[in-house]
Amino acid sequence: MDNKDDKQYENNEKKFKLNKAKMAEFFKRNGFYIALFICIVAAGLTAILSLTSSEPNPPLESAAVSDGQQVQNPQDKTLEEEIAGSTQTPSVTLSPSVTPSASESPAPAATKKSEPNKSSLQLQAPVKGKIIKSFSIDKLSYNKTLNQWATHNGIDIQAQEGDSVVAALSGTVETAYSDQLYGGVVIIKCSDNKKTVYAGVVADEKIVENAKVTAGQTLGVIKTPNFEAYLGPHLHFELLDGTDYKDPSEFF
Repeated sequence: MDNKDDKQYENNEKKFKLNKAKMAEFFKRNGFYIALFICIVAAGLTAILSLTSSEPNPPLESAAVSDGQQVQNPQDKTLEEEIAGSTQTPSVTLSPSVTPSASESPAPAATKKSEPNKSSLQLQAPVKGKIIKSFSIDKLSYNKTLNQWATHNGIDIQAQEGDSVVAALSGTVETAYSDQLYGGVVIIKCSDNKKTVYAGVVADEKIVENAKVTAGQTLGVIKTPNFEAYLGPHLHFELLDGTDYKDPSEFF
């Protein structure tokens, strides 16, 4: 009985040594691949753990919600809100630059209109016709021919080319000339430091500097003044008292 057990023990020991030798031979031949496999598994586990730990925790609700009430994170937006937000155009206050046109009312000029003194002065109408543009010293008036705003220091009296122009007051011819802008111009120096100005007139040959004229005397004939050509044939007539322009229509 003892011999049988001893023999069995010897056989088991031989098998153990044989398996141990085979195991050693296996690891000797395949050790590199086993180590590589272990490294790959370790790297994969490390990546999985890293991704899991980086996920943010869900936000906590800031208030209790009653039954059946829908909860929405304040940072979340509906599809309609996202579309509205992406298409919204910011309001712009624009600050525009305005160029005056013929229909706009300009700012009044600084010059103050002088008060007439009808009792001391009486003018004779220099030409027969209606006033088509009034005196305007206290506000700007638009001139279509020159395309500009300016004061209108006299009056424009409608007439026909060739109509006679007469002196509104007696006096002395200060100058008589013609240029491309105003056409024919006659300026007469009258008493009491007054002057009368006639633009749009072809002067008679007798109307020269220092010539004496009386009220009602013919000065020449109408010729449309170039600087107000858009008004058609007319006489541009001015009255000055010293350096102040007066409205001639108040003294007829």
